[in-house]
Amino acid sequence: MGFSHRAGRGVRLILGKVERTSAVASGRGRRRRSGPLGALLVVSMLACGAAAACGGDDETDGMGGMSGSATDSPATGGAGVGGDGTTGGSGPGTGGGDVVGTGGTFSGIAGEGLKLSVLKVEVSSRGVATVEFTVTDSEDRPLDREGKLTFGAVESSFILSWLGENEQGESTQYTAYTLRTKETEGESVLQSSTDTGGAYETLSVGHYRYTFGTNIEITDERKSLTHSLGVYATRELGDVEYVATDVESWVPDGSDVETVLDVVTTDACNECHTRLEFHGGARRGVEMCQLCHTESNSINPESGNTIDFQVMVHKIHMGDALPSVIGGEPYYFVGYGGRTLDYSDVAYPWNMADCGKCHQGSQGDRWYTRPAMKPCTSCHDRTYFGTGDPPEGWTAHTAGPRDDSECIVCHASDSLEPVTKRHTTTITDEDRPVVAAEILGVDNTAAGQAPQIEFEVTIDGTPMDILTDRPNRLRLRIWGPTSDVNRSWSETIEDSASTSAPVAAVACDSNNTPPCLEALGDAFVYHAVTPIPADATGSYIAGLDGRYADEVYGNIAFVNPTSTFAVTGEVAERRAIVDRDTCNGCHGDLGFHGGSYNDPLYCLNCHNTTATFELETPPDPGQTGVASSMNLKDFLHSAHAGLRYPSPLNACEQCHLPDTYSLPLDPGLLSSSYATVLCTPGVDTCEAGMGGETGDFEVTTTLLAPESAACVSCHSDPATVAHAQTNTAPGGEACGTCHGPGKTYDVTVVHALAP
Repeated sequence: MGFSHRAGRGVRLILGKVERTSAVASGRGRRRRSGPLGALLVVSMLACGAAAACGGDDETDGMGGMSGSATDSPATGGAGVGGDGTTGGSGPGTGGGDVVGTGGTFSGIAGEGLKLSVLKVEVSSRGVATVEFTVTDSEDRPLDREGKLTFGAVESSFILSWLGENEQGESTQYTAYTLRTKETEGESVLQSSTDTGGAYETLSVGHYRYTFGTNIEITDERKSLTHSLGVYATRELGDVEYVATDVESWVPDGSDVETVLDVVTTDACNECHTRLEFHGGARRGVEMCQLCHTESNSINPESGNTIDFQVMVHKIHMGDALPSVIGGEPYYFVGYGGRTLDYSDVAYPWNMADCGKCHQGSQGDRWYTRPAMKPCTSCHDRTYFGTGDPPEGWTAHTAGPRDDSECIVCHASDSLEPVTKRHTTTITDEDRPVVAAEILGVDNTAAGQAPQIEFEVTIDGTPMDILTDRPNRLRLRIWGPTSDVNRSWSETIEDSASTSAPVAAVACDSNNTPPCLEALGDAFVYHAVTPIPADATGSYIAGLDGRYADEVYGNIAFVNPTSTFAVTGEVAERRAIVDRDTCNGCHGDLGFHGGSYNDPLYCLNCHNTTATFELETPPDPGQTGVASSMNLKDFLHSAHAGLRYPSPLNACEQCHLPDTYSLPLDPGLLSSSYATVLCTPGVDTCEAGMGGETGDFEVTTTLLAPESAACVSCHSDPATVAHAQTNTAPGGEACGTCHGPGKTYDVTVVHALAP
């Protein structure tokens, strides 16, 4: 007996959600080369270059219509192909009833895009698997798979896997029917892969049947288990490659799909990766990954490491924090063409203890409800569960040798050593106190005046008397102007944590002599001592950083509150380019310099247009070194470009708020400062850094205009820097001439993730 599945009667896993579906997957393109893409059309003469290809005279029936959507009622197919536009024949029935061609002429016109729909999957009693599917452009016009009748051939690949279950009927992992043999150093290793040796059959233009080359043996034990077909397709059109994917699931015995694998979601991955894609970009989404990255047939023979999804993903994200890597053993794979992929230097941008950051599916709680050695030791990879003494560099499991059935005994949420107890973070621990601060107002804000800042600090919503229950650090910072920052200063209100120069906040006397704190109900007013510069104009920003020391959790910082005030004119807020929420897509709970600096707007008080980094290594005598800008936009671009950044660098809105990265930039922005450090010729050595007591170096400040500075912080090759400088004159930058909206190299177009 064979098995047949029509799309629409199973489920498809889309971005981690289980949905009833009609199995229509839409693909987005990815740019192969830079440059705009125009619509490419094929006229009907190319499609019907010979009468024999498209039907004969006026009385000849055309090609059958494309199959309609697969439903439980009769479906309507696409247009047939007639010699002169007459009605085409009926298409094959792929829905609940016959499919009827709507007639008309197949003109051969097809435009951009690629859509893929799986219509039906069948496995015969002899193990012959077939898939019926359609491919169309973005406007649902049929595509010729071979690229003869329409521009852009479509390449497709197929993976077929079955999902295991444990004794409780819960899903475990997939096992692929489709395998490949990898030869390495005389050794043959089976690996999960796409099908090979199959054959295509054209049912009509855009409608195809693929017959697997792999024999699919569905044993009696597997007939009641979830089976999933993964299909991915690509279409190159001009300078763009379009990608479409579809994952279709069913149960061979005809029952409903109830068992799925939904632990990690694509949406969760894309919070950091923007668009999860690997192997050249055609394989996208967790749903596709887990069909091949299985527990069986998973060894990378050159490295000896498994590509099992559970293990591999944990290890890659742990990267440089893996105990094995810290112990000197690199974590790597050998991929296509012998390329070594070493993940030993991956620095996870958040806290690996936050399992829920990735585990957001309907089964996302398995990390604490179903703990097991394999996933746990993928991170804790030097924990020893064997008998006897552990090997050198390993740590024995506290409870000694155990098996998976016993893990929950100690590690359940209500047991001796709950997993949830060890895997908590600043944002996931419900018992952690919440420290917050708010600036309620700023007075005395004219040039030459010392500001007065009213604020409140709370713990779990209760206002704190900071003169009696003191924070161990509290600091005021002021910076501006908001048009572009080139000034900042600070005053420490409280710093009992300092061992060298502790500061204790002082209550105001009757004259409010600054610096002092004036109690005002549940709030306080800080009377600053530093006046606003006499030549200051525009608007400035006041902000606070601080923290409380907790006996259990240590230092707990509050999110930096800020308030904009006018020195002259009306209040003008700082332009919003990025915000804390966009940063936390990757960083979870943004915090630097001990965690007290945790909002991008607050970072500007130091990372402004005048600041430069110190040189880590001094130049040799007679040589120069360049200290880069600390300006926030330049620093963040270069820092992310220089790391193993998890998102495509051209995906600007991974960090930027919408419509904040096009040219021209706002008028009034300031140039960024760079410093050229010359080590005096003839001396023995020069100190590192920008300053020092020896006087053996000269520092020259170089200004780079704002648009150029932003661009070359990523595009830092000498030719691009020279290009930017050449197109900058005393009157301004000419970047927008070519890179502005609608121009040939519009920034928003050339940085587009997909057309």
